[in-house]
Amino acid sequence: MNLLIDRLITKEYPDFTEIAEATKPDCTIASFDFLSAPASLLRSFKPSVKNLILLDSAWISLSPLIRETLRHAGDIETQLVIATVEPDDVFKTELAHFGFCDFIDCSVPTTEWIGNLCNLANFKTGSRRFESITETSSYPTIPAFEPNWAWEDTAVDATDRQILRLLSLGMRDENISQVVFTSTQSVKNRVSAMLSRSGLHNRTQLASMFNAVAVTEAVIRSSNSH
Repeated sequence: MNLLIDRLITKEYPDFTEIAEATKPDCTIASFDFLSAPASLLRSFKPSVKNLILLDSAWISLSPLIRETLRHAGDIETQLVIATVEPDDVFKTELAHFGFCDFIDCSVPTTEWIGNLCNLANFKTGSRRFESITETSSYPTIPAFEPNWAWEDTAVDATDRQILRLLSLGMRDENISQVVFTSTQSVKNRVSAMLSRSGLHNRTQLASMFNAVAVTEAVIRSSNSH
């Protein structure tokens, strides 16, 4: 197994590498800097073995960047695991929202959670795996973003796209109307129309989906520029 671990975690647990190598000597360990992703990740990948990425929960809201980078690179096998010291219901709801089901509880002794990580990688009983979290009704989620989703069918013109950009910042309709030089009622009508076309239920979902699309488009543009 090739384990790629977030540098935030190695800073927090400086003895991680030593313990991990003693626990699982056949495991190759490399660290990566999230702010340098995806380049630092792709350099550390080993196509012939199982890759597992351990990501600090601080980055969970930006995790679609890594997921979309992997997908665009043709990698659908890599396991993405989130590390946390607070595995409460709020964290699990975040996990479900971003489409994850695997996490490691780092509040336990380092030797224990490294062992759990090894079990998780091998799908053994006793790992800190939270099965089918996205199917659990107690953890509400919004519809997951699919790369082939017809976003252009939701935002049909430049004004729609401008409104979405401002919506994703948390702006109210009256503030948005001042920026795009239209009436508040027009903004409300456009948001309602986009919700209807997208099949989403509220403006929070619409803003979240917009951000997911923005990540996807950024990864594609970045990849095509090389």
